[in-house]
Amino acid sequence: IKIARKAAWPDVNIAPQVLISCGPMDGCHGGDAGAANKWISENGITDETCAIYQARGHDNGAPCSAVSTCETCWPETGCTRPKKYLTYTVEEYGDVTGDDQEAAMMA
Repeated sequence: IKIARKAAWPDVNIAPQVLISCGPMDGCHGGDAGAANKWISENGITDETCAIYQARGHDNGAPCSAVSTCETCWPETGCTRPKKYLTYTVEEYGDVTGDDQEAAMMA
């Protein structure tokens, strides 16, 4: 995202909470970058302004739901899902090994 946006401010930090609540991995117990990127390419992911990290996953108290993907919370009314919010996807992903492959990918 940073490369595609040419390092424009503000930084976009995708939400790991969405992956541990809704993704294919084992909640808070680790995962695989390839599986995460595949899931993001198929489902999209929000940024941390939409889904803050809770240190809980689908296996220990933070199951996947519409609100876990993106929520806005107010003390008076609680948390709700906004009508509009940004999602990010992955167009290409795969393993990169060695400096030559990495340099070719960045070109």
